[in-house]
Amino acid sequence: MPTPSYLQPGQKLITKITFKPDPWDVQNQQKMLSLEASQIDVSQLENIYRQFQSMREIERREMENRGLVDQQDTRKDLKDAIIFIGSCEDKCPTFERVRRAYEKDTKPFEKVGISY
Repeated sequence: MPTPSYLQPGQKLITKITFKPDPWDVQNQQKMLSLEASQIDVSQLENIYRQFQSMREIERREMENRGLVDQQDTRKDLKDAIIFIGSCEDKCPTFERVRRAYEKDTKPFEKVGISY
């Protein structure tokens, strides 16, 4: 009886990708972390959220120009898509933390050590 195909050795599907962060992206993330840290109390949360929203639009355009992400709202075949490699080293990106705090969309265990 021949060996079933799913038990036969096959081609490796996962390859190691070496990643070198884009200097602009690193600087941009540090700027966002600094802005988040400068927030003193909840009364400033709406202002910083609005500021982050406008920064996101600029960030998206810059990332598209640098080839870090595909053009938004542009159709392309999946085989032609950019291999997206996330550069955020936190479990939750800075913008998402601020947005979720502003929208009061955090769970009790997520609030440990956060002054929102």
